[in-house]
Amino acid sequence: IRATGRTMHPANRACRCARSGAETARYRPSARRPLLRGDAGRMQRGMRIQILRQADYTVSAWAGGVTTQLAIWPPQAQYAARSFDWRVSSAVVGAEESVFTRLPDYARHLAILDGQLRLRHNGGGELTLHPFTPHVFDGADETRSCGTCTDFNLMLRKGVCCGRIRPIRTGAGQAACLQAGAEDCWEEQTAVIYCVRGGVTLTADGRQLRLSQTDCAVLRFCGCVQLRASGEYPGVCMLAEIWPEKK
Repeated sequence: IRATGRTMHPANRACRCARSGAETARYRPSARRPLLRGDAGRMQRGMRIQILRQADYTVSAWAGGVTTQLAIWPPQAQYAARSFDWRVSSAVVGAEESVFTRLPDYARHLAILDGQLRLRHNGGGELTLHPFTPHVFDGADETRSCGTCTDFNLMLRKGVCCGRIRPIRTGAGQAACLQAGAEDCWEEQTAVIYCVRGGVTLTADGRQLRLSQTDCAVLRFCGCVQLRASGEYPGVCMLAEIWPEKK
């Protein structure tokens, strides 16, 4: 989903590399294979939408807390085997001090949703993260954290895909319009919208779908998607955008 031109973060500098035809094919929609598990999905005029709810997520414990896996690609990939191209998750960091798992094959994008968190990469200076402000770092870094929080994570395999995360806020009675990217690559773009607070109604391709708190939508599409706050309270979502590397 793009509202403006694509911005490449330095952490995604590997995106200049070429990918093989087999790798590119993995990102193209297939009418025979659903994108992910969920209670709604369809393909129309190039659009595919999957709504995921709490029962669809995978929850696992780690040394610093608990992680909820929201979406992963390919669908059969396993985090423990490091066989995924991208992964979107939300973690509760419960330990006051913890060490992040090293993931040398991945670039990481992280934003805290509540609480406080300070990070130190490779023994460098301490960084204070602010709510809903993305922080990008190399999964190969030795990363130590201090503080407790709930966060939102995007992991991207180096040499395969690029992306970014950002918040979307809709006030009562307001809507946010999210536009797909360039026509020559829309088939290969994926967006994951995670409802953090309140509720939102997603309108796409003439269909309305409701996202309640902790629900998420996974989209691969062209055209415009509209998000509108449900009810009288604002809706707050996190958006993860993923696209394959190009030459």
